[in-house]
Amino acid sequence: QFHLFFERGRELEKKALDSFASSLPGGGLLVFNSNSFPVQGPIHYKGKTFVSPLIPAMGYRLIQELNENAIPILHGDILENEAIRVCFSPDGRILSLWDKKECREVVEKGKELNELIAYEDRPFQYDNWELASYYEQKPYAVKDLISRKEIHDGERVGVAFTYSYCHSLIRQEVTILGNSRKIDFKTELQWNEPHQILKAHFPFALRIREARYDIQYGSILRPTTQNDSWQRARFEVCGQKWADMSEHSYGVALLNDGKYGYAGKENDLSLTLVKGGAFPNPSGSKKIPVFTYSLLSHSGGYEEGNVIEEASILNRPLLAIEIPSPFVKETSCSLLSIQEKGVYVEHVKQTEDRESYIFRIVEEHGDHHTFSFCLPYAKKAYLVDLMENRLKEIPIIHGEIDLELAPFQIFSLEVCL
Repeated sequence: QFHLFFERGRELEKKALDSFASSLPGGGLLVFNSNSFPVQGPIHYKGKTFVSPLIPAMGYRLIQELNENAIPILHGDILENEAIRVCFSPDGRILSLWDKKECREVVEKGKELNELIAYEDRPFQYDNWELASYYEQKPYAVKDLISRKEIHDGERVGVAFTYSYCHSLIRQEVTILGNSRKIDFKTELQWNEPHQILKAHFPFALRIREARYDIQYGSILRPTTQNDSWQRARFEVCGQKWADMSEHSYGVALLNDGKYGYAGKENDLSLTLVKGGAFPNPSGSKKIPVFTYSLLSHSGGYEEGNVIEEASILNRPLLAIEIPSPFVKETSCSLLSIQEKGVYVEHVKQTEDRESYIFRIVEEHGDHHTFSFCLPYAKKAYLVDLMENRLKEIPIIHGEIDLELAPFQIFSLEVCL
């Protein structure tokens, strides 16, 4: 039923984009950004992938055309751009990831990144919901590479690898853009292995004792050591859009757009890609939507490394639509502006019983903030609770609202436009 859900979502999305595009005075390429911060990211245009100019927060930009700028270089087993150099092994794993900006190796010596390993998965009970700690006792490495093909897609360059494992096929497109440290692993699975899970392992050249995992409106720390029974019981951790391992001045994050089971053991961070449970639906793991996970090396901690922003872009990519009318002029518009790192608008929704909108503002760096929230089209604003009851009116001065947020605070703002 996933494909029906996605098809319906794409239909509604296209209908909304077409309706908005028809209201503009001229044609061109219309690019939308649904994130609460400006984004310069990949879009698909005329059969190629380009990196867009900066698109304003929760807004759009109408441009005439796009041109290829920095294009990564692929030569044999070496893939590189301005920021990183990737060296592949003969079976498609990453032997070396060299960060050009920090002049350091990301891969632990003697190890490989994106090592695909299947494990026998027979939990005590709850076949599709439980993962037993003894699953690691029976690993099966996925190494049967049956095809390799170069990808040259505009500013997106990489290699497509296809693996065979028992009765299953795994296809991955490992690509980078010309201006980014991020490596994307676009994955398509035909998984026919009941009672087996598939994980992607990433052993980093880091010395850490904790990993940080994304949760809704915040993040949590979990130990990567197994010194006592409490730590050993946390062999698998729930994470939403990202997980991060960082030293004081450098770290690596593993982002994803739909996989939520992580494991951090010493300096090895792994992501569960599929769980072949056979109950209650024995064929539930056979039809899996295409998904992407990404590796992001960064300077500093997850805050300085823009891990939250990159994970949000992966889950909320830019949307582009070509308007065939003649181009008149470049225009842009933004619903809001927050010039405060660590503060985000996670959701905008219409109120249940009024002609106004709820802005869900959250703090995700664990810090105190005093800032101005720019809403140029707002007429009135109210602080509301989660039931949307108005608590007090908040003054708007020249289109700006002064706010204070405590660490990981959720602030619900009702806005009349």
